Amino acid sequence: MSDMKLILETWKRFEETTSYEAYAPVILFENDQKTEVDFLTLLERKDLTESQLTTMLTESFDYGLASVLEEGLLDKISGFISDTLGKAKALLQRGKLQGLILLNKLKDAASNFQNEHPKIAKAVVILVTAAAAYFLMDFLSGAQAHAAISDVPLEALQVITGATDSLQTAAMESGNMDVAQSLEVAVQALKKGHQIENEVQFSQVMDSLPKPSQDGLRKALDFVSKLSQEAKAEGAGSEAEAMLKSAKAVGEIILKSK
Repeated sequence: MSDMKLILETWKRFEETTSYEAYAPVILFENDQKTEVDFLTLLERKDLTESQLTTMLTESFDYGLASVLEEGLLDKISGFISDTLGKAKALLQRGKLQGLILLNKLKDAASNFQNEHPKIAKAVVILVTAAAAYFLMDFLSGAQAHAAISDVPLEALQVITGATDSLQTAAMESGNMDVAQSLEVAVQALKKGHQIENEVQFSQVMDSLPKPSQDGLRKALDFVSKLSQEAKAEGAGSEAEAMLKSAKAVGEIILKSK
């Protein structure tokens, strides 16, 4: 059985036996006090910035992970994993990058289960890989879109997006479908980050991506950096300058598209 088929079948079985109707409360740490708040209620708060929401969710995740590791009970660990996947799905259905951040944290946490529960560790990696693929469809088709990545000039973001798209096309034409898919995820995340309702930073978009997509986006950034250096050295009318202008034009179209 191929790795992808195993992942998809494992995810199908997980989805069939898991309910996302109830979520564990989010643990907040404010003024040296620990309090609990309903997860869905937290998502509806209009006074929170994306950065604040990210901090609250990741701190709660870290606290929950430490608690289940200390208890060491298999059912507690399984419950924590299921709850995190459910929260990630709910976040991505609402077009929130924090869903991908939770998935990445859960995948990173698998190493903590390796010694005592190696099967659980392997299952976490498989489930998170499958969840990222399935949940991203909810994220990429979300409809809340009005602002922009706040710390990158629009023209630079257009060039980065266009360059990433060009690398994705090149990977597809060469038959490297895994790389092409990871770059497509990066392109769509940039688009979503540009259009999302509340401001986000480029680093948040980067951190939210699965590792293959992070690697692909970094390669695109290196590609843009090298082109910029060549264009500066060679002057107006250079091939590097033409490639940057082409990338900008493509990126502009992508970022404006629905």
